[in-house]
Amino acid sequence: MAEDQEAEEQEAARALALQYAPFLAAIRKRGLNVEEALYDVFPVGWYGEDRVKNKRMVYLHCFYLDGTVNFETRLTMTVDLDEMKIVEFRDRLMVPMPKAAGTDYRESVQKPPFGARLNAVTVEQPDGPSFEIHGHSVMWANWDFHMGFDMRAGPSMSLASIYDIEQQKFRRVLYRALISELSVPYMDLTEEWYSRTFLDAGEFGFGQSAVSLEPLRDCPANAKFMDAYVAGLDGKPNKKSNVICIFERHDGDIMWRHTKTTISKKGKVEVRPELSLVVRKVSTVSNYDYIVDWEFKQSGSIIFELS
Repeated sequence: MAEDQEAEEQEAARALALQYAPFLAAIRKRGLNVEEALYDVFPVGWYGEDRVKNKRMVYLHCFYLDGTVNFETRLTMTVDLDEMKIVEFRDRLMVPMPKAAGTDYRESVQKPPFGARLNAVTVEQPDGPSFEIHGHSVMWANWDFHMGFDMRAGPSMSLASIYDIEQQKFRRVLYRALISELSVPYMDLTEEWYSRTFLDAGEFGFGQSAVSLEPLRDCPANAKFMDAYVAGLDGKPNKKSNVICIFERHDGDIMWRHTKTTISKKGKVEVRPELSLVVRKVSTVSNYDYIVDWEFKQSGSIIFELS
């Protein structure tokens, strides 16, 4: 399946490094294995330079694995995306290569103390989900909303209405909501870092960076999955599978409770469990995994969480 437009450009920019003689010479000078090198595309920013005006420029940073996934930057190249060529190369200094030992981070099995163990927790709905999906419209409990998908913003919630029992009609509570931008400033003044003030939605596309969600890991057993589409370089739609999951959440919380003790000796107890509907998406932008949850509650509130 073809990648989307910007991903294709970024992949083409990465491939330039292995064809660029000064870069290969810098790798040999350090005695490194070119097969252990990685390349990633970064925005150049603008600091008054005439060379980047009206041009589509990116930095191509080189990283080195050397037995770990906790890589660090080593060399920097500047790529003109319109001409698709390296226009600047900086091999500023040589420093000792950090060792990989003790730097790795990988998935592991959590082992609680005192011999305790964490048993699996599952959510089952024998009668199926309570929500309905018709095209892009979602209906659940007293909610009715439209769910879209944007290459830049990812999921967008619009025309969200909740049913008013007293008025016997739906009340509009949300016209449109989406992630407009994510800014990640590093504030490091060194040559390799000063320009790194990322706008992860606007520059890399929060929607086109969406990844496929894994059942029982990214989403619970009662989740339903949806696909999304983005435009490729040829203008044709490219499918992204299982990038959104929708599920009902029940954490065992109580939404409403009241006990009438004067009616009878036993009293009258009314309890309503706290149930909510969650729309989830994950975007991976470079070294960051953003988990996005839109949670609709029966009380009429909408909770947005980005983690």
